[in-house]
Amino acid sequence: MVSGQLEPRDVARLLATLEAGFDVVTTLPIHKNKALTSGLEPFLAVTGAPEKSMQIAGRAWQKKSLRKQARALSKDSIVTQFRFSPTALPHHITFVTDGWWEHRGGVFGRSDRNTSYFRWLSFSRRISVEWSRLERIRFLTGTAINPHETPENDVAGKCSEGQ
Repeated sequence: MVSGQLEPRDVARLLATLEAGFDVVTTLPIHKNKALTSGLEPFLAVTGAPEKSMQIAGRAWQKKSLRKQARALSKDSIVTQFRFSPTALPHHITFVTDGWWEHRGGVFGRSDRNTSYFRWLSFSRRISVEWSRLERIRFLTGTAINPHETPENDVAGKCSEGQ
């Protein structure tokens, strides 16, 4: 009534239709749900990820080469591709249908809704922070491949070494 879409004379009519609806509902028969016959199997225990987990890291302008590398490695590993720009763009993580996780955003951007919008980190420190965060979620253990560190793009090292 305050916004002018309902007048006082409409209230009685609308309340009458509301009460009529309540009366109809109370006369409807109550049906009991059938017992579930399928889907009662217990959940399977999580045994962890396959032994091989890989991370590939690079800059936003290396998208094509990073995707090519991720596609090749994803055939026998869980691959997480980090692709960061020198900005504060928020992070987005998607699973690419070709078989790898793609984590993209700005080096200084927010990756978790409980953190600040801007976080001053170096490129390698950002990768280390994100990998540590994802390890707990996806049971990741494995090797890091960081194309930004060498021109050969074939350096591999343990994730715990902060690559």
